[in-house]
Amino acid sequence: MLEDQSQGAASQVEFSNLLTKLLQSGIDMTNSDSKDVRLKEAGVIVLDCMIEVTDELYPDRRHLVLNHLKRVLLFDKTPLEVCSNLIRSTASSLGHFARIANSAEIELLQDDLVVNACTWLGETKSECHRFAGVVLLTQLAINSPNIVHNKRK
Repeated sequence: MLEDQSQGAASQVEFSNLLTKLLQSGIDMTNSDSKDVRLKEAGVIVLDCMIEVTDELYPDRRHLVLNHLKRVLLFDKTPLEVCSNLIRSTASSLGHFARIANSAEIELLQDDLVVNACTWLGETKSECHRFAGVVLLTQLAINSPNIVHNKRK
């Protein structure tokens, strides 16, 4: 859909600027201090939509999306009842990212996300981290089984 917008844009620069604005709105929503978790969920949806969009002028945009999705999972004192849907949708987006990742991104996911998820499983203080670890490993295993299998070795 976003790439269809590029048809109406006068140039690749305008399309890239549009993507930058959309990405920033998703980042702003996920970083919101609002008590309403639905705003963060909307931000995750925006970021998820940005995963498959290619931007020739800013090819590292996907890494920025990945970093902000990872940051959403860093709950520590939020009750699980409040953040469980947000964790599920974020893990689903990270699974989406893993499904289409190139080899360098898969390596990054293995070295970072899988290690963090395994660490979170052992945490005793944060239900959200344990839940995020389980859901994230599940999504990675469903969408890109090699990520989890290769890290296990």
